[in-house]
Amino acid sequence: STLFPYTTLFRSHCGGEPASDERDLQRLCPGIRLPLVVAGYRERKILKRFRVAPISPVGFLVSWLLTLVSTLSIGMMVGGIAKNEKMASVIACLLYFPMLFFSGTRLPFEVMPEIMQRIVAFFPPTQGIQLMKAASLGMHTESIWMPAAVMGTVTILCTGVAVKCFKWE
Repeated sequence: STLFPYTTLFRSHCGGEPASDERDLQRLCPGIRLPLVVAGYRERKILKRFRVAPISPVGFLVSWLLTLVSTLSIGMMVGGIAKNEKMASVIACLLYFPMLFFSGTRLPFEVMPEIMQRIVAFFPPTQGIQLMKAASLGMHTESIWMPAAVMGTVTILCTGVAVKCFKWE
């Protein structure tokens, strides 16, 4: 098979079986699919619609990168403090699922009770989604400093803990 080199290097995250086809490989390496998506958007004239929309591409990209880095730093911290893979999985689930559910990806931030809004405002994905929403809708963000400060603080703290607790063995 033409995928042999890839299947020996990568294992599917479902059951530890080798990647058996290109779809498995795309799931393992999502960046492989990106050129196909962009080309498809161009063919269907979706990119043309983005150009006339009030979206701020730079603002969206910056907010997406900030969200990505802060979220990945949490994962690095969990990997650094966990004693084994099982513990890392449990800790990651306990941290990530509430963040994903309450950040505005599933339940809109605006419909949450005020007390819950105050609590989830400290989640990096919540701040990132607020910034991405503002950039996508062309809204002027009164203060980008609060979301950037939350995500920056989480990144610095989690990276520091990850570096301090990381062990090679």
